[in-house]
Parts: sequence; C-alpha cells; structure tokens
Amino acid sequence: MRSELTHIVHFARLLNFNIIISSFKTHIQGVRNLIDLALSSPLPSPPHLTFTSSIAVVGLWPGPGGAPEASIDSPSVCLDQGYAHSKYVAEKIIERAVSERPSFRATIVRSGQISGAEGSGAWSSTEHVPILMRSCVDFKMVPDGLPVWFMLTSDYSLIALTLSITERSMASCPDRRRSFTQGNISRLLVRLSDDVLQSRECQLDPVVLYCRHIIQILL
Repeated sequence: MRSELTHIVHFARLLNFNIIISSFKTHIQGVRNLIDLALSSPLPSPPHLTFTSSIAVVGLWPGPGGAPEASIDSPSVCLDQGYAHSKYVAEKIIERAVSERPSFRATIVRSGQISGAEGSGAWSSTEHVPILMRSCVDFKMVPDGLPVWFMLTSDYSLIALTLSITERSMASCPDRRRSFTQGNISRLLVRLSDDVLQSRECQLDPVVLYCRHIIQILL
C-alpha cells in the first residue's frame, strides 16, 4: 500500500465537548501514526496529508475580521474544551513534521458546523441541532434567545474539502502547509426559532420554561 498511496485524508475523531484533552490521547497519536505512514513512503514525494481540524481551534479569535487561515501560535484562542485543544495539538504536530521534512506537504481544514445536504436536508438525527429541532416540534415550544448558527451544508463542505485537497497537493503550490477555515468559505445563516415557529406553529417561551418542561417529562 505504501508504494501506491498518494493522498491521506484524516476525518476520524471522537466528537465530544465534555471530556478533557487527555481523553483524546489515542486520537492525537493517530495523527502522528498517519504522518509516520506518509513519511515511510518509497515514492519521491510523500503522500499529501489533509487533516480535518475544527473552528473550535479559533473559537475565541478576538478579531477584527475572521480568524486567519494560518498557523495559530497560542491555544488561548481555542474554545475552553478538550476537543478544541486536542485539535490544536494535532495541528502543531503536523506543522512540526512539515517544517522538519521538506518533501512533506499537508493541508489543515478547520471545519465548522456541517448541516444536512442542500435539497434533501439529510442530517444525522443524533446530532444536537436536529435533536433540538425535533424537541421543539414535539413540545410545540421554542426556547427564546437561541443563537444564530452559521452552517455549511454537507455537499458544499465536501466540494470545498475536495478543492483544498487537490489544490494544495499540486507540486507547483509554494506553501507546503496551509490552513483553511470552512466558515470563511461559505456560510448558511440559520435562525432556528423563526423556522420552527413558522412551519410548526410553535410558541416562543423563555428558556427557563422550556427546560422546566423537559425536566417534568424526564421525571
């Protein structure tokens, strides 16, 4: 396999915002293992590595403007969660490998919230946004003060990722390590309460009442 491998795309990662960074040790090690696989290639140029990071790495970026599509020098701009910090560490491991091996090339894609595909709307029912939307419909209630989400549909996300892989792996590209933030490419603005209220005739209630209703059902 090593003699035929030209591209490595790393998608796999535990998605959990409630655990500390040490819980992601095996996932961080997995990034290092893929780098070692690439660097063991007998080909003149090692396979190009694309790593899907997260906008959580720049979640506290103070501005002005969007977060830079470049190396982040400090974890202080990461969201305060193990998931974000584990992605930051993985980015740094990749950057170190690129700096030490001139023939090695890599792309880091900081992915944001990805919604269902345009057209079909297909979206995993176990993710938090579909769960919240389903609960609003079932309860005929929408908690007031929900944030406005910026999302990228899954089909456009795939197109953006594919372009980033093919462009950055070209031999003529001057940068051996490049970062992209999908949230800077194209965003779908979603105000959940408006959509649900209009389509399902749900009433807008304070968050406290919404939570009390859920607690009563659970008890």
